[in-house]
Amino acid sequence: MSTAKAKGFFAKDRDYGKRMDQEFAEGEQFLIHSLQRDTPFEQEGKKPINRTAMLAQRLDPATMEPDGLPVTVKTLSGPIYENAGNVAPGDFPAVVTWRKVDVKQYNSEATVLEEVAPWPIPDELLAYMRTAE
Repeated sequence: MSTAKAKGFFAKDRDYGKRMDQEFAEGEQFLIHSLQRDTPFEQEGKKPINRTAMLAQRLDPATMEPDGLPVTVKTLSGPIYENAGNVAPGDFPAVVTWRKVDVKQYNSEATVLEEVAPWPIPDELLAYMRTAE
């Protein structure tokens, strides 16, 4: 994993990235095209934090079709970072949602991704999703 900083006008934007939790609401379904471990997030005088990057795209809730261009979003979630080491061929693209879960062992919350459906969404599942609303 390289820790080299990008250069150029948009370098800082690319390094920090859009936050997953600000780009997509908790419980919102969205499409992930790819997911990988990213360079650590560094803050001066503090230990670097593991970070995950994903190429994600909003879905139109009425049609479940992609809406707009894919964007790179990042998260500092430990569980997502750990699972990023287990990505296998065929895992993505996938429709997912994120949510907070209680971690009783540490008396805290953690952010996790949950698979909603494979992509493309099978017709029978898409029909069910539309009638369930």
